[in-house]
Amino acid sequence: MSDKQQKTSTPTKVNEKERWKYIGFDVFPGEPKDLFKSEEEKMKLVEGVRARLAHHEHLRTDCTLLEERVSAFDRIFLTIASVVMVLALFLPWYSVYNEIVETAKPAQVLDQPTPTPPVSTAEIPTSTTSGETVATDPAVSDTGLAALAEPTGGAGIGDEELITTVMARKKIHKEFERRSAIGALISIGSVGSAVFTSGIGLMLTGLLYIIFTLLCLALPAYNLYGIYGLKGNPDELALKLKKMLKLNWIPLLIFAAGLVFSFLGGEYSFNAAEKFSSLGAGYGPLAYLGTLSWGVYISLAGFILCAAKGVEI
Repeated sequence: MSDKQQKTSTPTKVNEKERWKYIGFDVFPGEPKDLFKSEEEKMKLVEGVRARLAHHEHLRTDCTLLEERVSAFDRIFLTIASVVMVLALFLPWYSVYNEIVETAKPAQVLDQPTPTPPVSTAEIPTSTTSGETVATDPAVSDTGLAALAEPTGGAGIGDEELITTVMARKKIHKEFERRSAIGALISIGSVGSAVFTSGIGLMLTGLLYIIFTLLCLALPAYNLYGIYGLKGNPDELALKLKKMLKLNWIPLLIFAAGLVFSFLGGEYSFNAAEKFSSLGAGYGPLAYLGTLSWGVYISLAGFILCAAKGVEI
């Protein structure tokens, strides 16, 4: 029994031809071909390797470790994104509107005389005396005869009465009021009193967006310092810049937190219906997203680009 176990535990020896089948996990399923086309090509490459080793260059010429961690293109890209963040402060950040209802005036009614039915003189009894025709029916007066004798709008048909009416329709147009981030900071005395006396959701959102506005000045300056101000080893500079660019995720977190706080809702401390109909009866997600304008999203795009570039470094 022990002899059988010893025989099975002894590994079999692999011959030279079978060994080639396992090189590179079937990259070379058979015996590999010569790597060089000719002996001259082999000597040329070998001499090149010896020359690099003589200069203590132990890496390949196309090694990615030799590439610059933060290239000139990366610096230009981050600089443009940082400048966009600052310029976004002067774009509309907040937008509200009020709906104005206009009622159209009804059209005037056009009145015309009623039509006079045609009357044939053959229906009027007549008597002839000395060649003259005289009306013998007492119901027909001289005035009636004169009316019958006058033309009534051609072919004995008088004018028609035309009555037209138009239904009045309401016209609604929106009057917008927009403010930039700088304008909102300047008017914080008037606007802030309405925001910070309303529900808890609106209060927290207002506080977050003040921080958001200040970050549009602080983070671009911090990014530019990391791009152009740091000195030292390129690898160490790249790692420091990578950590600095991570801070650009903060505004995106603020935007998401504001959306979460909007679900808390809350009542306004002022009559929103009298000022702006877009605010609705109470604060909520629709009021939050509807109030933010395109300046906020442009600044967010700049922050996201800088943060994503930090992941690549």
